Amino acid sequence: MLASQWALAGRAWTLAGKEEESLKCLEAAVQPWEALCSSSADVREAGAVRLAEVAVQAYSHASRLYFRRGAGDASFAALARARDALEASVELQSAMLDDFLSLCYEQACAQRSSGSPQAAVELLMLALAALSAAASGQERTARNPTAA
Repeated sequence: MLASQWALAGRAWTLAGKEEESLKCLEAAVQPWEALCSSSADVREAGAVRLAEVAVQAYSHASRLYFRRGAGDASFAALARARDALEASVELQSAMLDDFLSLCYEQACAQRSSGSPQAAVELLMLALAALSAAASGQERTARNPTAA
C-alpha cells in the first residue's frame, strides 16, 4: 500500500535528520485517509481500517516532529486527527490507544514543565476524549458484536 510506503519514508527521513522531508512524506501518507473521510465511504471496512492505522501512525509521528520544532498548535492538530482516525475500529483502538495516550501525556508533561499549563490541560482532555470514544466503541461492540 502506497500510504504505508510514504509513512515509512517519513520515518526514514526523520532518522536521517531531515524533518522537513519527513513531514512531506507523512502528509502524503495521510492523504488517502483524509480523502476517504471526506467521501461517504464506510471507514470500518477492512481497507479503510488499514488506512486509518497508517494515518494514526503518521499523525502521531508528525505530532512528535512538530512538538520538537516548538509548533505546539500543529502538534495538537496532528494529535486530534490521530484521535479521529483511531475511531475507525475497536481493534485499532485496542492496538494503538496506549501509544496515543502516552504521546498525549508526554507532551502534556513537557508543556506543563515549560510553563504552559493550559496547553497541558488541552492535551490531557484530548487523551480523555480518546478514552471516552474507545469505551463507547467497546460498549457498542459488546451489545452488537457484528457492528465491529
